[in-house]
Amino acid sequence: MRFTDPYTFDDVISDFPDLVIILSHGGRGFWYHIDEFMVKRFDNVFIDISGLPLKNLLQYYPSMKKYKHKFLFGSDFPGVPGIKKNYEEIKKVVKDDEVIEFIRFKTAYNLFGFWREGTFGVTDLQEIYGVINDRAQVYKGIIPEDRYREPYTSMEELIKEAKKTKFYGYFRDMKLIGAMGKERVKDLTLMRHAYILREWQRKGIGSKLLNFIQRRVDTEYLLVGA
Repeated sequence: MRFTDPYTFDDVISDFPDLVIILSHGGRGFWYHIDEFMVKRFDNVFIDISGLPLKNLLQYYPSMKKYKHKFLFGSDFPGVPGIKKNYEEIKKVVKDDEVIEFIRFKTAYNLFGFWREGTFGVTDLQEIYGVINDRAQVYKGIIPEDRYREPYTSMEELIKEAKKTKFYGYFRDMKLIGAMGKERVKDLTLMRHAYILREWQRKGIGSKLLNFIQRRVDTEYLLVGA
């Protein structure tokens, strides 16, 4: 057990300040207070809370809310009731949406740079709505006036479309800058709502989205509306 005492890492942490140290399972029973102290003292030390009795989190780490950017969610799967159940339990214990956002996502995002840029499934209709209606402004004065309206696509229309369309988005630093949807119609896949923010036009993002979705099409035909 002495080899898992986090205090024995002190020399390594001090000598290699650019090395990221994640104290898995938060130190366990003997060392919760030492782990919390190290998180406060060193910029490069973080705590993974997987496998801990979640109801006691704030007892183990009284300053967790203040140092929210130093804690990461971990599931310890499959040795737990379930990832979603664990996450919901943490929300009930912490009762602070900003802290939860760091624990579940932002700390890992900032630490590892995961998901900084790329194509992912997107379900936030408000974000999709913003991209569509930003890009659609270029239609003004080009298409017949009786065909143009603002917003070009209403939220009611988008909600209706989302029931049958799976949307994908291109993100950069957590900002949605392009969106595209696919819909299965009988024996073909229909590409819908291909929009890129105006400031990001002609940078290859539309091609990346299209290629990403093409690889996920299981029909013989692909129909692209543009």
